[in-house]
Amino acid sequence: GPDDSPLMRSLRNEARAEALAEAIRGVFRARGIAVSPGLAKEAATWSSVSQETLVSAAMSCEDEADFQARVRDMRASEGRDGDRSRPE
Repeated sequence: GPDDSPLMRSLRNEARAEALAEAIRGVFRARGIAVSPGLAKEAATWSSVSQETLVSAAMSCEDEADFQARVRDMRASEGRDGDRSRPE
């Protein structure tokens, strides 16, 4: 149906990425972490990572670069051992 069209999938993915970026920005603001304008662009690459995992990374990171590194690590390890947390 019309909800399954490539355009609708694209729009849903874009809306999800924007919502995730806003949630992460909110966590960063609450923690006093500076946010770059590129965060929203990066959010498009987070589709394989759960929102819970992203928020957990945002709550425990030192800065945006650390957050991005944690997300990259999670994406790389996704599916291998089922553990999406970053080792300390």
